[in-house]
Amino acid sequence: EGPPGFPDGGGLLLPRVPERCWELICKRQQLPFPADRADGFWSWAIATPELQLLICEGWKKGLAAVSAGWAAVALPGVQMGRRRNADDTERLIEACAELPKVCEHFHVPFQSGDDELLKAMARGYTTARYRRIVEQIRKLMPDAAISADAIVGFPGETDAQFRRTLELVDEIGFDLLNTAAYSPRPNTPAADWPDQVEEHVKVERLKELNALVERKAKACSQRYLGRVEEVLAEGINPKDNTQLMGRTRTNRLTFFPAGHHRVGDTVPVRIEQVRAFSLSGSAQPQPALVR
Repeated sequence: EGPPGFPDGGGLLLPRVPERCWELICKRQQLPFPADRADGFWSWAIATPELQLLICEGWKKGLAAVSAGWAAVALPGVQMGRRRNADDTERLIEACAELPKVCEHFHVPFQSGDDELLKAMARGYTTARYRRIVEQIRKLMPDAAISADAIVGFPGETDAQFRRTLELVDEIGFDLLNTAAYSPRPNTPAADWPDQVEEHVKVERLKELNALVERKAKACSQRYLGRVEEVLAEGINPKDNTQLMGRTRTNRLTFFPAGHHRVGDTVPVRIEQVRAFSLSGSAQPQPALVR
């Protein structure tokens, strides 16, 4: 059975993640890779004692206990979890700040910078609430990266409402923002609304938003220049097979010469080039890893 008091009543399921990810976790922790697994899930009963110990570490520090709707596993370099209740957001951020094994990256979608549109989308929050969440993240984890999702051209979106989205993006300065133009989906209420935004307007708004996103992301990347970042190597650069590519603790895509390093290694990399959405650098000796 699982840790005492766990919301699943002892039936702890490790989050659904690619099998390769679990292999990397076990390799980095020098743990055996459990053979008994089903569809990406491992039950508490079949987790090795070492994995159970790591899970309990996160549990005791409150990361998994923030609500009955959330569970996260405290493993180095990995952020994983289940759906949480909105009321637990502050407690979750506090737990992440206190747990060194949780990476400094938050994906917090906002969709629109206009409250009327958020209500029409049935999002359940306001832009003021969103700003408070970002404020708390940056107060407790100043170097954390924040990414999000946004939609332009939702039915009824006026130019003034679109401008509010631009204002929010400019104010917050996201490390990454996934953008899309609204497209009607079958069996959704908004698909049948009469005030659909014309396609050429969507295209222009998306173009303007993306230009702003790139400028802000490029500015965010400047803070990495000259720093040594811990990078988890995930694969070979498809454009240069002498390089590995991986992610920093803040989820920044990073390229560096492979040398003797392999996929799955955690490598200290001195950042020498910065771009809007990626970094490049050179591997450093392990003692050089500083932040």
